[in-house]
Amino acid sequence: MDQGVAAVVAAAVAGTVAVAGSFIGVWVGRRQVRDQAQVEHEQWLRGQRQEAFVDFLAIWDEAAAQLDERTLNEYQIEILDQEDGWDTANEAVAEQMHRDRIPVARAAERVVMLGPQPVALAATTMMDALEYLAVGIGAQYIPPEEGSGSGRYDTYGEATKASSARRKEFVVEATKLLQTAPDTKRL
Repeated sequence: MDQGVAAVVAAAVAGTVAVAGSFIGVWVGRRQVRDQAQVEHEQWLRGQRQEAFVDFLAIWDEAAAQLDERTLNEYQIEILDQEDGWDTANEAVAEQMHRDRIPVARAAERVVMLGPQPVALAATTMMDALEYLAVGIGAQYIPPEEGSGSGRYDTYGEATKASSARRKEFVVEATKLLQTAPDTKRL
């Protein structure tokens, strides 16, 4: 009977080990799949972020250049004075500047959605700087008799400096993110 009990105990132990091994195998397999999915998602996100950041900067630069083209020179101011075309010019430039900023807003939304927070915040401040540029240009389209006079270009000059600083801040934050290796300890 001792051999029978030993055989039953050995079979029970073998069955328990087999069942435990199956559960451990399933758990390890699921963990491996989950870890692999996490790694693939992070790689995908990194690529999406890089593309979004580069696109945002390119579109922002293009819009800033378009806004810069809307600034008035002395000849244009003289023509607007002679023709009393300030109101019409103001409405036209406001509409044009609005259209100039739409693609930038869309690109900024993508950056904000992809994050992370420091880069999203930097993109938001760049959008604020772009609005400030538009205000600076709009100030140039106020008729001289309404008070813009000699300060016509001051707001735009300040806005240009501020926008340049905001762009640099964005590049710094994006560079930090993209040059940082993934944290393998989390997995």
